[in-house]
Amino acid sequence: MSLGNPDLRQYFIFTAIIPIPFWVLNARWTYFLRGFIFRQDKIAEFLNSDQLTESFIQRKLIGIKVLDPRGVQYRKTEEYKKTVNLWRSFKYPEHSVLYLGLSLLSLLVGLYFILSS
Repeated sequence: MSLGNPDLRQYFIFTAIIPIPFWVLNARWTYFLRGFIFRQDKIAEFLNSDQLTESFIQRKLIGIKVLDPRGVQYRKTEEYKKTVNLWRSFKYPEHSVLYLGLSLLSLLVGLYFILSS
């Protein structure tokens, strides 16, 4: 076991870096997911609005695109930018507490090994 080997304990502090790429990957996934959720909300708004009735009357969709799963048509709107934001995905408490906590724990254990040797 590497923790039992005194020569390797000094390198334990570098394990604090390991959670960071997973945090980036998780934030990126959350960013994409928020785009799909935004689009789903817009579909629900359309289905519950007068635009649906008007679309039936005119026999064409009004105010919504069929093939736009990530909501590209909304990307320039303030509502989209506020809701679907990569930086905001990094700051979700569920994610930041986990990944920062793992990094901090690794730092503390690494510092303990460095100072105790």
